[in-house]
Amino acid sequence: HVILLRGGLLPHYADPLTHLACLLAAAVHDLEHLGLTNDYLINSENQLAQLYNDRSPMENHHLAAGFSLLRRPDLNFISSLPRHDRDKLRKTMIELVLATDMKQHFSIH
Repeated sequence: HVILLRGGLLPHYADPLTHLACLLAAAVHDLEHLGLTNDYLINSENQLAQLYNDRSPMENHHLAAGFSLLRRPDLNFISSLPRHDRDKLRKTMIELVLATDMKQHFSIH
């Protein structure tokens, strides 16, 4: 939030939907963290590593847990958004949270 505001991204660069996606991504980026590294999960053949095919298992789990919460009727405050906006919000959150896997910062695509 501070980076968005003091960094000058709001209101000129990031629209309100992107701002919301950033806030939600920040809120879920370590949701239900096990306190173990992705490498440990992969090397120990943990269920999360298998579920997410050894690709950022913790980050994928954080996202899945967050989206699961947002599906609950008592927490689903985004249900009234148009489908296009919900899709954009989801895509942005996914990109932001997956980017927190530091190992991916050094991969060559």
